[in-house]
Amino acid sequence: MELFDFQGLNCYSNCIVSAAHRLKVNWANAFVSMWSETDFRYDPVRKTYLSRRMIDDLARSGAQMRIYLCASPQDAEEAFSHVEEGEVFLVGMDAFDPHYFLAQKRAEGEFPCFDPTYSLQGVSISQKIVLERAFDITRLRKIPPAPDDSCPKECVRRECRAALKSHPILLQAFGHRIEECAVRDGERAALAARYADALISNRYLFRYYLEKHRLIGALDLFSDKKFYAKWTAVKNGFYKVSVSAAKESLLFELGERVESLLGREMRAARKFSENV
Repeated sequence: MELFDFQGLNCYSNCIVSAAHRLKVNWANAFVSMWSETDFRYDPVRKTYLSRRMIDDLARSGAQMRIYLCASPQDAEEAFSHVEEGEVFLVGMDAFDPHYFLAQKRAEGEFPCFDPTYSLQGVSISQKIVLERAFDITRLRKIPPAPDDSCPKECVRRECRAALKSHPILLQAFGHRIEECAVRDGERAALAARYADALISNRYLFRYYLEKHRLIGALDLFSDKKFYAKWTAVKNGFYKVSVSAAKESLLFELGERVESLLGREMRAARKFSENV
């Protein structure tokens, strides 16, 4: 089985991409709308923000996901009953840290495992262990893709217009987060850092789409290493705030950094919309 793990993917999303690829779905199309996404789903088990839009866009591309959160072995058994023999499904399991991998359902109860994060194949796991320890079992199945005759350039132009609408709202939301960090406990700043991390991942995935369709030159912001380094500095700044007593100057600096980054992104989006 071909496994995928590139910049922007985590152990959850690289499993989704690898499983979608096995279904022969054009999964890269799901990345074109990543830039303007702001409404992430927070996963309290893994303490990370996950893309809602990737799931919706994968369904439009022909891969439907059904997520079964498992609070008990009974929940896992119920979830597992929806997976058909031979299907590859996602397993979220907490050994030392929460982690996702892929398994293939087999009648004999020993399932081949595939782990894109560690390029691991050729090992197996028992059904008993999956049912005892899984906190998430997610099924992907192939469905008819939604008709879409838009060319890649038009798709990117549409995403630029979406970014121009979402970015002012995102800047305002960061302002509220910074205000909360000033008066609340460190967990608020840690949440802001995790949110920034999700934004960074989405920008890498959008870059993947641009590179695939040879449009990166028209939005060369996304090929600039310093651009990602500045977003990473925002993420790390919020983590620093979460453990710092003197945080006023840090928060002021973070506000300026976010405003500068989103302003640069909006200029790039406007230029592509008007000139390409």
